[in-house]
Amino acid sequence: MQKSATYTKLIEKDYKFFIDNYIDKCTELGITELVTLKEKLEYELINEYLIYPEGYHRVIPNASQLVTAKITNKQNPIQAIKYDKSKDEIVYEEIIHEEFIERRGLYANSTKFFINNIIPNFKRQVNDQSQMTIPINLSLPLDEIIEYITIVKRKVKTKSPLEILNAEFNKAFDLTNMKTTNTKSKEIALDATKGENPQHKLADMFFIYDMKQNGFTNTDIIYELDKYYKDKKSNMSDNTIRIYLAIAKDYIENERYKELIKGKIVKK
Repeated sequence: MQKSATYTKLIEKDYKFFIDNYIDKCTELGITELVTLKEKLEYELINEYLIYPEGYHRVIPNASQLVTAKITNKQNPIQAIKYDKSKDEIVYEEIIHEEFIERRGLYANSTKFFINNIIPNFKRQVNDQSQMTIPINLSLPLDEIIEYITIVKRKVKTKSPLEILNAEFNKAFDLTNMKTTNTKSKEIALDATKGENPQHKLADMFFIYDMKQNGFTNTDIIYELDKYYKDKKSNMSDNTIRIYLAIAKDYIENERYKELIKGKIVKK
């Protein structure tokens, strides 16, 4: 009991530190502590990184009752499931398409669905914190539906729950225009070299960070980049290396990459 109480304190204080430094030494670790660790890891993955872990039971949005679905992170073939459980008097239908899933459920002798929606069926289920319910009459002509969605998309500004509660936010920088501040308080950006393919800039930045982490010099880095691009020199200079390294350190070591995932910066 003393060990269990100690484990609980350590987990509540810093569960990641507990996993990295203590979990292999815990001889009395029980199911309660393991469940707590699982819940904390899942919460961070879903709310910080917006990704559902496989096997997690996700609550289906916009249902009038609690309805969950198990995350498989697989695109399933088309199928239909229908059943009528006389005991519970429930009729339920699920049709899984490659792109989306239809779900409908109602009680027998009732004309009102307790669930009737369409959710995306991507290979990786993502927690979209900006999702909004838009009733659409699918019996309308396709061009009218497209026009309606286009107008809604253009005029509606999606907000997170925290924004509605008046938390202050700034829009995060674009992935290809990541920025930081150098030691002279000057803003520097990944977009410092114009005309390059954005993917190349990102790849170069991560390559530079990894090379520096392993002790390579700027000369080594420029040589390897020139060799990689073959047909043309990378035009990488010592100054550009410094810029790319500063940005990579800020986003990786200070966990600013979370801004790119969520699209917003919370003012501290």
